[in-house]
Amino acid sequence: MNKSNKMKGPDIDHVLFESGKSIALTYAGDTGKAKNAGKILMEGSAYADHIIMQLEKSRDASSEIACKAGCPYCCSMQISITPPEAIVLGAHVVENYDTGAKNDLLKKIDHNIRLTYKKTQDEKVENWRETPCIFLKGGSCSVYAIRPFVCRSWHSLDVRQCIDSWRSKDKEAEIDSLFHRNYVFGIVRKGVQKGCEMLGLQWETQVVTSAVKSYLAHPNPIEGWLRGERVFKPG
Repeated sequence: MNKSNKMKGPDIDHVLFESGKSIALTYAGDTGKAKNAGKILMEGSAYADHIIMQLEKSRDASSEIACKAGCPYCCSMQISITPPEAIVLGAHVVENYDTGAKNDLLKKIDHNIRLTYKKTQDEKVENWRETPCIFLKGGSCSVYAIRPFVCRSWHSLDVRQCIDSWRSKDKEAEIDSLFHRNYVFGIVRKGVQKGCEMLGLQWETQVVTSAVKSYLAHPNPIEGWLRGERVFKPG
C-alpha cells in the first residue's frame, strides 16, 4: 500500500524523465571526461531529492519514515543498478578497499551470485537471509552516501511490516510507503537510462553483485563504458 499517490501524470512524467536524460547526456556525453561519469548518480539523486523536498514542503514526511540505521530487513533483496551506479560503487571499492577487503568483498559477491543466479523469485526469497547486500556491515549500509537509486527511493512507514515480510519470506507482502518518493526516483532513473542509450552506451540494469564484479574485473571500466563497451555482464 502506498500513500500520496495522486501526483502521477504525463506532465510530471515528462519533466522527471527529461531531467534524468539530460543529466546522463551532460556527464557521459564527453568521452574525454571519464571522471564525470560517476556524477550521473549523484546529480540525478540530488535532483530527485530536490523534487521530493518541494512535494513535501507542507508536511514533515521524514517523521513518518520508519527506516533507521541498523534496520537491514530490505537489504537482503538483490537490487538492480544502472551502469553509472555501478561505476560509483566500483570506483569506491577501488579507492577505499585494501587487497584483503577487496578479496572479502569478492567472496561475498560470488556467494550471493551462487545462490541467486538464474534462480526464480521464489528461490531467491528462500535465500534472503543468506544473501545480504555485499555492502551491508554490522547491520548498516557502508556506502550510504553513494547508495543506488533503488535504495534511495525505498522506505517504509512501518518497520513491523518489514520484519514480518522478512521472517515470513512473503514476496507479495505490502509495505506502506510514500508513493511519490519511489515514483520520482524511478522516473529519473529511466531518464538516465535513456540518456545513456542515446549516447550508444550500455544502459541496461544488472544485479549489483555482478555489476560490481564486472567493474573490478575490467582493466579500464569507466573508459570502456564511455567507448560503448558492454562492460557489465550478468553474474
